[in-house]
Amino acid sequence: LMCSKVVVPMALALSAGFAFAADLDETGQGGQYQSSIAAVRVKGTTGDFAPSLVYAPFILLNKPGTAPTGQLFLNGTAAEVTRGGPIAAVSTFAAGGRDDLTAPKVVALLGTVDGSPRLPTGTSVNTIVNEGTSNLSNSLGALLPDGTIGFYERFENFSGRAHNNLGYFNDVDSLGTVPTIGGAFKSISAAYPNIGNATETAINGNTATVTGSIFLGSPSYMRDPNRSAVNDGNLLTGYVTFNGNTTLTAAQSASSTNGVVVLDGRDNAPSTVLGPSVTANCVTGVVYPYTPAMSGTYAYWLQASVPLPTNPAGECRTDARQSKPVLQSVTTPGGRTLVYALHGIGFSGGTPFTGGSANPLMLAVDTVDAPAGGGRLNYVGSNAVASFNTILIEADAAGGEGSQHGRPYDSVAPLSAGFADHFTTNPDQYFLESQATGGGNGPSTNPNYDMNASGTIVALWVNELASPRAHEIRVYEPIWDTVNDRIAGYSLDKIVTFNGDLDNGGATLIVSNLLNTVDIDTGPAVDLQEVVVPPFSGTSIDNAGRVAFVGVTEQFTTTGDWDANPFSPETIYLQNTTNSLFVYEPTTDSLHKIVSGGQSGDVLTDAFPASGPATNDSLALGFFPVSPADSSDAFSSASFSRTGGVLALNFRNGGNQTVNGVNTELETQPDGTPDLFNDNGGVLVTGAGASLTERSVRGTVVVQLGEFITAPVCCLGDADASGSINFDDITAVLGNFGTSGTPGQNGNGDADCNGSVNFDDVTTVLGNFGTNCN
Repeated sequence: LMCSKVVVPMALALSAGFAFAADLDETGQGGQYQSSIAAVRVKGTTGDFAPSLVYAPFILLNKPGTAPTGQLFLNGTAAEVTRGGPIAAVSTFAAGGRDDLTAPKVVALLGTVDGSPRLPTGTSVNTIVNEGTSNLSNSLGALLPDGTIGFYERFENFSGRAHNNLGYFNDVDSLGTVPTIGGAFKSISAAYPNIGNATETAINGNTATVTGSIFLGSPSYMRDPNRSAVNDGNLLTGYVTFNGNTTLTAAQSASSTNGVVVLDGRDNAPSTVLGPSVTANCVTGVVYPYTPAMSGTYAYWLQASVPLPTNPAGECRTDARQSKPVLQSVTTPGGRTLVYALHGIGFSGGTPFTGGSANPLMLAVDTVDAPAGGGRLNYVGSNAVASFNTILIEADAAGGEGSQHGRPYDSVAPLSAGFADHFTTNPDQYFLESQATGGGNGPSTNPNYDMNASGTIVALWVNELASPRAHEIRVYEPIWDTVNDRIAGYSLDKIVTFNGDLDNGGATLIVSNLLNTVDIDTGPAVDLQEVVVPPFSGTSIDNAGRVAFVGVTEQFTTTGDWDANPFSPETIYLQNTTNSLFVYEPTTDSLHKIVSGGQSGDVLTDAFPASGPATNDSLALGFFPVSPADSSDAFSSASFSRTGGVLALNFRNGGNQTVNGVNTELETQPDGTPDLFNDNGGVLVTGAGASLTERSVRGTVVVQLGEFITAPVCCLGDADASGSINFDDITAVLGNFGTSGTPGQNGNGDADCNGSVNFDDVTTVLGNFGTNCN
């Protein structure tokens, strides 16, 4: 990895026939930075990760204050270990959408450092899809161990590429240096006319038969080992689609499915089959189409059939909102391989429920294959064998760790014992998720919950009535029906951490109450309000049960009367944060801080100090985005490899861009006055210091986790194994003087871990006095 940095000047690249965009490197610093960063065990008593290698393969300039900005933003990340080794992927978008004609919208593969042979170009970035500047953004969906990469394509009607789709490439390791345009295989048939229209619905197609607001979300992909690979028949595509129009004709409804869908292979033609219209139970006199079946799909769970809460009353199924699915091949205790789908169910429309897909009240877990053969067709709540029904994990389920929180769905009240009580639902407890459909023209994101090959689920849980609002990273373990060899429910296995949690030393680990003053009105009027900011990103879990997420560990705020109203209370403005990537290790029940970004973040050193188009000596990492409800660049389910310990996460500019000592960042406080806080992070620091131009940047880092070591690590001087070295350790040595301990371990007076307590231990304590152990 430390070979010479590959530098191809722009003129040479163009004259030699290279696709210069294939190495999208605005700063000339992509792949330049690499550091070994020591992990810190923050909760738990045993087990430590060896230092992780952290790379910055993708670095973008931060370009504020110009029009058009040409500013590229990052959309999600994926990480995996493929045949060629560790690899990551990311896609870009522009805030101006298709109207920003200076920022290319790309899907890029990321290596580690420039000069590594990991990518075909020998660089750290390989753009495999470039939609140019006149199109909408693609959204990354999945990166699989066999090299499959899938994404939501948004071509718009440009240069004859009038069809949006869910696309994939089979072998990212073999993709060359010339970016493709619309060359991916299609999960949905390109000949199918009724996907949607760009102008009308943000998805192209036939305007004569499509109306409303039809959206797709980022897809989930997986290979099913039980299916034939011919024509990619073993590739399953999962996605959610939605149309808010309630007055569709039969022909229009055929292309306007509301539901979670699973396709197998290529070129599917999904469509609904209309049944009788029904009157919604919450809007008197309004008739909605009902779609009880679909054709051209393998499995589906439709909005029209979601489990409906009736207490509190007032919602109907047309208010249901489903979130993006995770597809996972699960190995059962009996040795079978079953494919499960996981997605969220929420409700919108105002009282009593709000938030829809961003606040799922329950998680639905189901097999893609029906027990009797064929695909799973809709939610099942009437099978005599309980585990054959859809399993629901309820956010408002009572009980702590070890209690049952997931049960089979029963569609008939009163419920039988052991079934999910979805009829009564607390609207103030939910799982935090991004919008299901990605917001049309805007970037779509991957789910913030995840499932691994053991069927274990991780999710971000919220209790809105707690003060401050409670956020928890939760792990749910499957309960197995051993007779039928299927998941029969879920128990709450572990609350990994929560806002306000403390570390081993009693210090605040996760910020307790994260607030910010924002303009909540999207229109021209200024409507400032203090809102809660979630302190966590989305979550991901690998096949070893390790859980990864980003948490806010430090905040910097100021208070002011931003609305100039003397009768309203002052509110908090969030100036900057320090955010950290955490990994939970289940074998020792321990939590570890891996790398940090933002105000007190880590700094990566120059791996090639004598080469590159510019000479820099460090990169201060910007903050890692959280707020999964609205941050398309936040860590999510695809950001952690299933095996091999590779993670990818984005960082944003948080630093003041300084030119000749003058702050040019032009950040403002909520009332429009200059923000004079000197925030750090997201800055390329020159060797000569701040007198020269510092270039504020955003980008992506790739993390290779170090080996996990379960054996206790000796901390020299820590004779009482407390984690700190002070007078108590002298007391421990004297109190155990002349005794024997366990070689390699602290405690019982053994400060040097040699197995005996003597004068050498006194010397070891004094030599390390006042320090702390990691």
